[in-house]
Amino acid sequence: QEQCLSPAYFSSLIKQRTGMNVSQWIAQMVMIDSRQMLQDTSKSIKEIATRLNFPNQSFFGKYFKQHSGVSPRDYRKQFHK
Repeated sequence: QEQCLSPAYFSSLIKQRTGMNVSQWIAQMVMIDSRQMLQDTSKSIKEIATRLNFPNQSFFGKYFKQHSGVSPRDYRKQFHK
């Protein structure tokens, strides 16, 4: 709305520029933000879930594991041993 683009036109722009559909593009952006925030130990997993608008920490954990293959906690451990 703010850009005066219809959803269909916006979707076609995303597909044209990235080769992904909108759902794939959004998932990629969420995972980029998730990974970046998990590398920052000052934020809890619950805070990250809230900041990314997940309904709860459990749903975020399932989503993250589905898209990365590891839990948020295990991902974080890779960077902070």
